[in-house]
Amino acid sequence: MISPRMVPKDRATICLLATLTLCGLAAANPCASAPASAGVSQLSGGMVYVEAGRKDGLLEGDTLIVIRAGMPVAWLRAAYLASHRAACDTLRLLSLPKAGDMAQFTDRRLLTPAGPALPGAAGASPSGTGINGVSAAPIRKPSLSRLKGRVGLTYLLVDTDGRGRLSQAAVDARVFGTHLWGAPLDWTADVRTRRVSYDRAGGVTTAEGLTRVYRFNMSGYDASGHYFVTLGRQTASALASVSIFDGALAEARGRRWNSGLFVGAQPEPTRLGLSSDIMEMGAYVEYHQPEGSESHWSLTGGGVSSRQAGSANRDFTFAQFYYTDGGLSLSASQEIDVNRGWKRDLGEPLLSPTSTFLSASARVAPHLSARGGYDNRRNVRLYRDYITPETAFDDRFRRGAWAGLSLEQIPHLRAGADLRHSSIAAIENVNTWAASAEIYQLWMLNLAVRARLSRASGAGIATNLAVYGFGLDPLPVLHLELGGGTRSTANTLFGINDSETWQSGSMDLSLVRRAYMNLSFESHHDGLAPSKQVYSSLSWTY
Repeated sequence: MISPRMVPKDRATICLLATLTLCGLAAANPCASAPASAGVSQLSGGMVYVEAGRKDGLLEGDTLIVIRAGMPVAWLRAAYLASHRAACDTLRLLSLPKAGDMAQFTDRRLLTPAGPALPGAAGASPSGTGINGVSAAPIRKPSLSRLKGRVGLTYLLVDTDGRGRLSQAAVDARVFGTHLWGAPLDWTADVRTRRVSYDRAGGVTTAEGLTRVYRFNMSGYDASGHYFVTLGRQTASALASVSIFDGALAEARGRRWNSGLFVGAQPEPTRLGLSSDIMEMGAYVEYHQPEGSESHWSLTGGGVSSRQAGSANRDFTFAQFYYTDGGLSLSASQEIDVNRGWKRDLGEPLLSPTSTFLSASARVAPHLSARGGYDNRRNVRLYRDYITPETAFDDRFRRGAWAGLSLEQIPHLRAGADLRHSSIAAIENVNTWAASAEIYQLWMLNLAVRARLSRASGAGIATNLAVYGFGLDPLPVLHLELGGGTRSTANTLFGINDSETWQSGSMDLSLVRRAYMNLSFESHHDGLAPSKQVYSSLSWTY
């Protein structure tokens, strides 16, 4: 389902939090192909929403490839599913997905053992490739001169039992226009506004209103679709750690080469207002697989330079590599800071390797995949719409090396196990293990049961985490979830023990085509005081 936790509550400001997105890259499907495609409906924070869900043959963890003009531009992972909708993490971006793009995926309802595909299951995409290089259903081109997007209304209530109450009403709107006025122009807008009231203990009430603009830009391109210029607030996914900026981006995209150049300013970090405090510019060059290749790969290099208040801020070069085929996925990135000015005066070396990331996933048996990697990035930009003890646990122990195994493509069963050696501030050499299992698509109600156990220990501190969840579809348009968990931490150095438990429930209801309602409730208990949270949302995509 699309849990309400993934719908923007305007907690989705840019946070320097850890991410484990690439660590869980799914291995390729060992069965015969059952390709399908669905449209991209919207982008929200770091999530991409696709008009396909459980009833269309998707499962959590599946990989989707976003196609534009016959070429792959992004790889996604299905994170939360509704009956006919999916909220997806981004695994790899060659270009930012847009509403109207088509996402190809494997329809698991039609999977057969290795051998001939079901009649009519495979077609031909313009590029001749689909998921894992197999032929895919024809791509439907987006209509001309049409606006697409999403409008959402949300309400959040958090009661901390005597310590205060927070209520928040929010409206968000995302609009994507293609071929405006019949011209080669696209327009993107992503605006969110909220009104927050705080009722604190003692009868003190305060209120705050806030509007943030995450994207507002227009793109022009030539008739062949090889040259693009984008003006306004945007992102540059190919430029390493560059995130939102206000400025101009010029790109040239060819059959084997892509390149780009940007110049702009970083927005004010709290309210995302216009600012000229940090000015930056950069460029990249990318070499990728030929059209029709059964494997997808790219090698990107470039550099970024920024100045703050007229002085050197950060200059760095970067290299990125990505590869995926029928059974192997690799991802690697490296940034190297070039120190000058006041940094050199303070004794910094001319070149400082920073932000190394490596990730690999390989199918070692028909139903068994192995994965591993290394991450020493100091900070990772991530949109967090909802923070739970489980996400906090994973974020805390992100940095380090890991290895794991996963069982996949077994009817009604998925399982995995991971080991990690982490290094975090004030606590060095922390070892973590995690084991998870899920039984899904049981009986007519599409029952799913999932559980996870994790433990982290080191330097006199041990943390245990247990998470469980249940899901079912009592009606074709209704999905229900129940879940919860416990976390306990023992600090033998200071003799301190603390624990917390939580329970949650949520409902996802498809009212009519492209209209959705979400309701959720969470009860949280820790050593201080219990808290309760109620969240509701109503959204419509068009």
